[in-house]
Amino acid sequence: MTDIRIGTSGWHYKHWIGRYYPEDIKPAAMLAHYLRDFDTVELNNTFYHLPKEESFDAWRDATPRDFLFAVKGSRFLTHLIKLKDPSAVSSTSSRARNASARSSVRSSGSSRLAGTSTSSGSKSSCSDCRPSIATRSSCATKRG
Repeated sequence: MTDIRIGTSGWHYKHWIGRYYPEDIKPAAMLAHYLRDFDTVELNNTFYHLPKEESFDAWRDATPRDFLFAVKGSRFLTHLIKLKDPSAVSSTSSRARNASARSSVRSSGSSRLAGTSTSSGSKSSCSDCRPSIATRSSCATKRG
């Protein structure tokens, strides 16, 4: 069975303060507040650069085990090479997946990384999964 999840493209937005977040919220508390309403988020910053492994560790450690991260595809792939170089697409997707998997193995034994999305709406996932950023299945790559 597949569950539909509702989330946003990130959680760290200053313009949400006073609208969604309390006026006095500190940036470090934004993810905890976000978790009260959502169980998934798109990592929008991956569009601009691949975060360090430590960032994946921190996000994983700050979220419940069933929280789902969707990694947005790099703008290098979608806007610069326009998905024309399959080896670059594969290499970049693998790099993101591996960074998440390495960081997740240390404490939970599995990754909570959904398929990567691109700004054009296409998605990719591990070879054992059907592509999805807004759904979850029993795939260990998606759920910890």
